[in-house]
Amino acid sequence: PSILEPIFVDHPLWPMLKEHLEKGVRWPLEPIGEDERKADIEEVIEYGNHKSAEKSSEEIHKACVKEIERGWQLPLPIGKVTEIPGAVVAPMGYPTQYTIDEEGNRILKGRTTHDQSANIGHRGTGVKRSVNDRVISKHLTPLQYGHTASRHMHRLVAMRSKYPGVKLCQAKLDYKSAYRRMHLHGETAVQCTTTMKGISPDRSEPRALLSLRQTFGGS
Repeated sequence: PSILEPIFVDHPLWPMLKEHLEKGVRWPLEPIGEDERKADIEEVIEYGNHKSAEKSSEEIHKACVKEIERGWQLPLPIGKVTEIPGAVVAPMGYPTQYTIDEEGNRILKGRTTHDQSANIGHRGTGVKRSVNDRVISKHLTPLQYGHTASRHMHRLVAMRSKYPGVKLCQAKLDYKSAYRRMHLHGETAVQCTTTMKGISPDRSEPRALLSLRQTFGGS
């Protein structure tokens, strides 16, 4: 923060970013009752992970090991999760989407996600206690760059109208593992726990994984 502050001190979001860098990102969440929270943990541990994750267990296991080695996930004995104050567990999934390879061929690619909208044990009952259901949206940072695709298309049309015979070029940039660049505050980290049930290749006792960085699946 001391390096960045001279540059960003006058930015309206700097105080929040500075706190995130120093103390970790804290999600604004409605509280959950202790009895409900512990019951939900047992339900999710019994359930395990989504079928998409279990079918791609080899890919997910490799991804989890890599994140543990990088210090992004903290492995814990699964039987001790209920003893962690405030802990909340959610299953992992492995949705696929199309991307392109280096030669421009269209290929399927999977991504490990943390399904923090899941209400395991309450499906069809209307009960919603997941982390994402408890996010207090009015306390989130307002979105400043919405409708990007529409704005981009309008700009392309305007540029083509103004420069009909000129080749238009554009660049695409990507922040590698962008969500993993911000660490979580302890109060939020314990509510971003998952398990490796059905994924561990040696079928030993699966570990619980406590996310120390932002998750792919949290609101």
